[in-house]
Amino acid sequence: MKKVLVSIVAVLLSALYLPAEEVQQTNVVSVVLTTQDGSRIVGSPVNAEIALETTFGSVSLPLAILKVIENETSTTNTVLHFENGDRLSGKWQDEAFMLKTAFGEQKVSLALVKSI
Repeated sequence: MKKVLVSIVAVLLSALYLPAEEVQQTNVVSVVLTTQDGSRIVGSPVNAEIALETTFGSVSLPLAILKVIENETSTTNTVLHFENGDRLSGKWQDEAFMLKTAFGEQKVSLALVKSI
């Protein structure tokens, strides 16, 4: 009985030192891109960040912390709405937004983007 108990304890202790299975964590963001004519494209962005030129300088922000991205047609500025309610305005540095969709990669010109 003592040997069985020692064996069970040994197995349990050895399990503590075995490396756990590595869980692959993906930070995939799914977005809905709305064009100026009202069309919608659903997919995952190819780039996980957005580059913006603001009055304070250039910034690169992860899409995961943003709630909405809006293009202002009157000023050609892009307004970023953060999850916490903050806003940041500036010029989007890219010329197009790339999405992975069910139909393959789609490249949408920023001039056609109303919001993401």
